Amino acid sequence: MRHLSPALTLVTLLAVAACGKDETPSDDTGLPTADSGTDDSEADDSGVDDSGAPTDEDGDGSPAGEDCDDADATSYPGAEERCDDRDNDCDGELDEDPVDPTSWYTDGDADGYGAGEPISACDAPEGAVAVAEDCDDADARFNPGAEESDCSDPNDYNCDGSVGYADNDSDGFAACQECDDANAAVNPNAEEICDTIDNDCDGGVDEDVTTTYYQDLDGDGHGDADYPVEACAAPEGYAATATDCDDLDAAVSPDASEICDDIDNDCDGVVDPESAEDAVDWYADSDGDGFGDPDAATRSCDAPSGSVLDANDCDDGDAAVNPDGIEICDGQDNDCDGRVDPSDSLDANTYYTDADGDSFGDPDATVKGCSAPAGAVSDDTDCDDADGLVNPDALEICDGGVDNNCDGSADGADAWWDEAWAYRVPVTVTAPANDSESPPVAVTIDFAAALASLGVSGALDESSIRVVRQDCSLGQPTMTSQFEDGVAGLFDGASHDDDPSDDRGDVFWLFDEDGDYATLDTVTGLETAEFAVYFDTSGSAASSGSTLVTSATSLANSRSKASFSTADGGLMSALTSGASPSLMSQTDSCCGNGSFFGGTWSNTPMYGSGTTSLTLDGPVVAMITAYSAISTMEVTNWYWMVDGRPELWNKTLHETNASTTLNHATHFTLGIRPWESVQPNIGSGTFTTDTTNWLYADASNGTWGVSFAYRWAPLFINPSLSLYNPYLITVANDYADSTAASSVTVPAGTVLLDHTVMFVLPHAGSFTSVDDEVFALMEGVSVTEGSPERW
Repeated sequence: MRHLSPALTLVTLLAVAACGKDETPSDDTGLPTADSGTDDSEADDSGVDDSGAPTDEDGDGSPAGEDCDDADATSYPGAEERCDDRDNDCDGELDEDPVDPTSWYTDGDADGYGAGEPISACDAPEGAVAVAEDCDDADARFNPGAEESDCSDPNDYNCDGSVGYADNDSDGFAACQECDDANAAVNPNAEEICDTIDNDCDGGVDEDVTTTYYQDLDGDGHGDADYPVEACAAPEGYAATATDCDDLDAAVSPDASEICDDIDNDCDGVVDPESAEDAVDWYADSDGDGFGDPDAATRSCDAPSGSVLDANDCDDGDAAVNPDGIEICDGQDNDCDGRVDPSDSLDANTYYTDADGDSFGDPDATVKGCSAPAGAVSDDTDCDDADGLVNPDALEICDGGVDNNCDGSADGADAWWDEAWAYRVPVTVTAPANDSESPPVAVTIDFAAALASLGVSGALDESSIRVVRQDCSLGQPTMTSQFEDGVAGLFDGASHDDDPSDDRGDVFWLFDEDGDYATLDTVTGLETAEFAVYFDTSGSAASSGSTLVTSATSLANSRSKASFSTADGGLMSALTSGASPSLMSQTDSCCGNGSFFGGTWSNTPMYGSGTTSLTLDGPVVAMITAYSAISTMEVTNWYWMVDGRPELWNKTLHETNASTTLNHATHFTLGIRPWESVQPNIGSGTFTTDTTNWLYADASNGTWGVSFAYRWAPLFINPSLSLYNPYLITVANDYADSTAASSVTVPAGTVLLDHTVMFVLPHAGSFTSVDDEVFALMEGVSVTEGSPERW
């Protein structure tokens, strides 16, 4: 579409006004005004048909010769020009002076809004817009669409005739800050009141200031919360509260009284509470026995679960306790009659009269009750209720057949020997397999531990120790006994010394039936006898004397005597039995207690001086200790003799006091020789006779002999030695090193031989007469030690 200038548009409009379509055109064309009668069946370019009459195809009243578009009825000379990009009036121009122009306004600041006089045209002229009302077309900040938010700016940017900072109602808020600048009571600081006005300019009317009222259909003054209405005052038929839980029943409201009717009468959310006017008390029946706890009442319209109307249960935690219960002995009033455990209780106990007051009852004198009546006890084991000293806790003593402790037997092995001794250790002694004459018995007892186990804080008094044969038929004889503490024990295979202050050591006595030691009583092999070692923390006089004689150089009893040479380091120089001549002499032996070094045997302590001292003196055992030393070896020998026995026991300890080389021409492992004795009666070249009894005997006539023995097997035995027996050993060696070729060097402090137990058995007949005796002594008795007891 063409864009016409404002001047041209004005000229066109004037021309249209001067010449309209309604005026009758002058007939100066020479054209016919009526049908000429010419043939118009075929049109031609002349605009007349074949009849000679003019054609008008679009029927707009203008013949084709005059119509610029005879196919368009809106285009003909004199037609109104419109904005449609067509030459409506057939004047050769398009859209000039149209009858439907658009008003355009000059937009000088290009802000989309125009100003000034409008320009009528079909299309927008250059720099013009269709929207007017720009109050400053020279400044793009000013137009009706501008934002005006600065309440301190005096310019009217949005062209509304008002500036934002104006405060027309003088309420302290500019017009741009409030919603009604004509009413001083309306502003953002105003308090919202119920008046249908937005008083505080927050966009809401009467918010948070109206009152909620609730429909009250039953007129009881309480409304239904499901039908609220907001208003400044209560409408007709409404109430200020929403607490009615049934708005169709005026008898149901918060003001009503609760009754038991399955209705929440007072609208508190609880139906038939315990506060209902007609509620009753129910009692908890926790144990389900049909009787309630009077101290656990619950007021309610209906029975709570586990409750009953009865309130007579005296223990609602036990279904067996109620007015219908059966009384039993359980510390409760089972039938709730106020009596606890009466004597007629179903399971009342039987008690027994304790006439002698020793806490043990007479099985033939009974009384019923849940608890023991006065003068009665539950025990029925008193075998003599007239004697308070006879009961199961009494001390059994040898008293002529009285069963003191009611165990069914009188004067048994458990009978106490003497009440002056409060403590004892029972000891069962079993004889060796062979018959023997009064074999020695040694039992190791830790008296300190025994006293502690009995709760006694005092220390052992050694003079209070007594060994008693636990046999009332024999009169419980006491054995002559001896306590060894602080010395090397005869049968001690663990250490060659002992702590002299630990109250732990061997109690030593001879097995004897009657304790008189007038004869050596023979005990049958494997015979068992009960003994007891009585002890206390205070001493007493010795129970018997002894015939054992001891000195620094000799040991003697009623059967034999041994003499020792102080000059020869304590070597045994003579051993006699009765009138028999000397049987032994180490002092002139070729090969006594010695070691092989430097190519020869040393008769230590034969070639060195030593000391001989009495270490232990009777009455049962006496002991002499002999000590000597050479440059490389220290030797300690202990010699024992037991009263009434002919034997002499010996233990030896060999210990190096310097680095020592041991060797032997044939077998260096035999470099330490045990105690050896040579006597004239043993034939030349004889070393050992291998008899079935493992005795060292004279092969020529068998009249004298020496036996070597261990109470326990030695720690080291050369496995190549065939002559070995755990009790009797003919060759002993506690230090063996079979890995060296011919010698072995050991440092100072090396124990080469320790606790070799040997004995000499003097006799005047063949060995066959003493074989069993030797075996019995070497096998020894076995001892079973019981736990400490107190009476």
